[in-house]
Amino acid sequence: RTNGPQGRLGFCFAKASQNSSRPYRSTQHPSLNETFSNPVELKNHKYVLINTIHQIQPVPRAALKGFWGKFPPKFPFFCIFLFVLLLPPSVWSQGTAAFQTRQTWSFPEDGVFFSNDFSGARLNGVTRTASNTYRLEISPETAPINDSPWYAFRVWANTNRNLSLTLAYTNGTHRYIPKIQTGSSWSTLSSSNLTVNANQTEATFTQAVSSTVRTVAGQPLVTWEEQHAWANGFTNLPFVTRTEIGRSVQNRPLYRLDAVTAPTNAFGTLILMTGQHPPEFTSVTAFRNFVGEILDDSAQAREFRRRFNVVIFPLMNPDGWHHGHWRCNANGEDPNRNWSGSGPTNVPEVRAAIAALRTISNPVAFLDFHSTEINVFYTGTDDAEQPAHLVPEFLGALAETETNYTWSRSINDTGQG
Repeated sequence: RTNGPQGRLGFCFAKASQNSSRPYRSTQHPSLNETFSNPVELKNHKYVLINTIHQIQPVPRAALKGFWGKFPPKFPFFCIFLFVLLLPPSVWSQGTAAFQTRQTWSFPEDGVFFSNDFSGARLNGVTRTASNTYRLEISPETAPINDSPWYAFRVWANTNRNLSLTLAYTNGTHRYIPKIQTGSSWSTLSSSNLTVNANQTEATFTQAVSSTVRTVAGQPLVTWEEQHAWANGFTNLPFVTRTEIGRSVQNRPLYRLDAVTAPTNAFGTLILMTGQHPPEFTSVTAFRNFVGEILDDSAQAREFRRRFNVVIFPLMNPDGWHHGHWRCNANGEDPNRNWSGSGPTNVPEVRAAIAALRTISNPVAFLDFHSTEINVFYTGTDDAEQPAHLVPEFLGALAETETNYTWSRSINDTGQG
């Protein structure tokens, strides 16, 4: 501990990085951007820690001498080394996005409470505007940003009551109808209970609350821990293995699953990916069902795996999922806009995936699951880079079997999705 106003040294370090509201990266000094890009290298972390320590007002040398004199000669160095090792990985590399402050808001006038202190939450501020009436601030991790305003918060009260809640968006417009979780079940708010203003920057609804904690979110929430646990469940199959391909900005693991059943002279490898954008949980549902079908024990699945091997990337942006970001990783970068070359250093998630993809032999198809306001398939052109018949036949079969499913195709051959 220090005797200064900052309190614990570790807290000062974390606070210095979390309070950064600058969503940009330095163009004049790009080397500074790489400080947080590789959370595995201790030398970079020491650099950050030392620079943060220098922000604390120096303690007089005489006081330090008197303090250290109470301990064995090598004790101070051991303590410093131990302190460095015990700092959690997330402290080493917070990233440069505009992180929300995790907290619980208490309003004793109504006996009402709001919280964003859980994985996947997004709530930037709460203001009581009248009795049982609240304005909830929702803002992104960087701007400008794709209009995908994610929100997720918990609400409860000392006594039963109805609240008027207004979602107020900064740098975005209302997109997701509120979903409410009570216990383990989710329900969708009735559209008749939702009023959106003319420019769609505010959405107001009535929510019944009680001592039971309810989660309100744009989509039924899936945490990054739950997604990893789901993917890990497939390793119980004898033909599935899991490999860590790298780490995120904040040192969360990135995995791939390999389902290897086809002989070496088989048709090739199917590649599946999801989880680049945090709010797109409907695509995660589709991805889970798709993977489950392919790895099933049905005759059709076994026949497919006799011809094709499968490589699965179950979660590409665990930091973004954890922080309730709209699109980006912990450095405020959209992973899906950074797939050129080997990937930039401030998007280690994409760099790890690109390196892993380059080890896959004979890839025949790559499906990246997203969700948006319409059903659309973004594909490459029907040329030498993919079999000319692949996409047309796939979409043709889809039209024949799913007659109630409407969709469109968008050809994108620019390398940006």
